[in-house]
Amino acid sequence: MSKHGPMLTVAAILLAAVAAVVPARAAASQHPYRLVDPGTLGGPQSFLNLPAVPLTSNGALLGTADTATHDADYPKCNPFMVGFPDRHLVHAFAWHNGRLRDLGALPGNSSSAVFEVNGSGVGAGMSETATTDPHTGWPADHAVMFKGGKVTDLGTLPGGYESQANDINDHGQVSGFASNGTRDKYSFFKVFGGPGPCGPSGWGTQARSFAWQNGVMRDIGTLGGPDAVSTTQNATGQSWTSSAPNPATGIPTLDPFLWASGHMRDLGTLGGTIGFANWLNNRGEVVGVSDLAGDQTGHPFLWANGHMRDLGTLGGDYGFANWVNDQSVVVGGAQAADQNFHGFLWRNGKMHDLPPVGGAPWAFADGVNDHGQVAGNTTDAKGNERFAVL
Repeated sequence: MSKHGPMLTVAAILLAAVAAVVPARAAASQHPYRLVDPGTLGGPQSFLNLPAVPLTSNGALLGTADTATHDADYPKCNPFMVGFPDRHLVHAFAWHNGRLRDLGALPGNSSSAVFEVNGSGVGAGMSETATTDPHTGWPADHAVMFKGGKVTDLGTLPGGYESQANDINDHGQVSGFASNGTRDKYSFFKVFGGPGPCGPSGWGTQARSFAWQNGVMRDIGTLGGPDAVSTTQNATGQSWTSSAPNPATGIPTLDPFLWASGHMRDLGTLGGTIGFANWLNNRGEVVGVSDLAGDQTGHPFLWANGHMRDLGTLGGDYGFANWVNDQSVVVGGAQAADQNFHGFLWRNGKMHDLPPVGGAPWAFADGVNDHGQVAGNTTDAKGNERFAVL
């Protein structure tokens, strides 16, 4: 899940992807990019899946596109797939050198999405199944692997109906999250999801992070509470620390975690009771957002070498970090003194303002490569987004 919702249009993402790699001098010109439409799989729309790594190391674009086949479940939908009722089935795709390749889906009236592809070209994502989740009434989604033109169902945890694979490494190890069928008053997606266009949001059951390898899905545990949701490989994510509500918020305390070598480490917070981890680099550094003491404000953080560092804001009360590269450069969004959000780049202890362009009031920095080039978006008061180099 993301602040932008489950999907974004692929045409806009291509703009961001191309703009992110142009030289800095070209970014200063009026049109430092070439907009390429990858097309669809026969239907009207195509999307970017979030959370995801939309560009592979060889320059392929990953996403999901409408097929020409009408969805027999419409208007029922699973909000983790597209996020709104779509009349068409959607399939995961990989676009490279002008060719759009359908990665397929599980048998039946099924949609699919891909979140990452490893160096061997094996993808991880999710697909609808022929089963309806009795806890939600949605078409159930399962974590899947895309390999050699085949889609393999990775299953769910015992008793569960839902799962999603977010990451796959070059050893074929997959991470993600799944339901286990155990009723949960503080079900993670119900607490933070809220109602949506697909109906009441949330599984109503426990959500647990998993590691999958060689046909076995393993529950990697929690920090003491009923739920843990990982968002990146290794893995990092967030977990309730108990099943008792905190009197300050009415929900259990939620801390970011780092899981490595079979151990889940509590990363703590900046003094508040809610924290989220958004990205993990190859050095084991984690970024995200944490409430401060009193849970009235939240700041972006960088966790490194056992210490969580408050990165501050641009003068306002709130901010969040979206990405950290392997040089420990962090980007995200933070409120300025006028309470509008600006993108930021944090390097060597200093936060640099990346203000909106084109008259938009808000800007967010979404990613930074190892050359320090930043991709992000600007947003107007109506929520319309444009992608740009910040």
